Amino acid sequence: MEKKKVIIGGFVFFLLFSPLVLAQNNDLLGWGKTYWGMTEDEVIKAIGEKAIKLQDHGIYQNGYSSIKIEDIFLPAPIMGAGCFDGFFIFNFKSKRLTSIRFDDKYPLQLHFDLLKKFLSEKYGPASFKDLKEIPKSHAIGGGYMTIQLSWSFPSTVINLFHWFDSSNPNNPEKVVIIYRQRSSDADDNL
Repeated sequence: MEKKKVIIGGFVFFLLFSPLVLAQNNDLLGWGKTYWGMTEDEVIKAIGEKAIKLQDHGIYQNGYSSIKIEDIFLPAPIMGAGCFDGFFIFNFKSKRLTSIRFDDKYPLQLHFDLLKKFLSEKYGPASFKDLKEIPKSHAIGGGYMTIQLSWSFPSTVINLFHWFDSSNPNNPEKVVIIYRQRSSDADDNL
């Protein structure tokens, strides 16, 4: 029971500390001390010493990631549990912050379940739910399943994903949470 409290406490601390406080009109304007529309220099200043400038930019559909934060650690009794890397994604044209993607370095079903529970308690039920499953017989090398939950605000959409890929024995699961600006320019910045 004590281990469960430590895990839940770590996730709650991470998520309470990280997202911006909801504005009076129940809008979420970004994540942590960053907000949508910031430049790279403004994001680095807001993040402080945890900011890592990437030599090779990660490329996404509508943007690039040039700044990373590593090992956002959520205290847990098992090594590496709840350890996320965050990628700050900027629009190709405007060079402004449009989304932040957090990848669980050691994904577990437990992390997804705790994030789902916390986000639901904080923001209410998910406004969008999707489950896609491709059976083994229809996929090359194995089947996969994706679970997506979303919470929507006037300026922000939070997406929580859990992927299972039986064709990849070294990394069959992935847990990702994305905070993204809600606009046509920021869409699909995964």
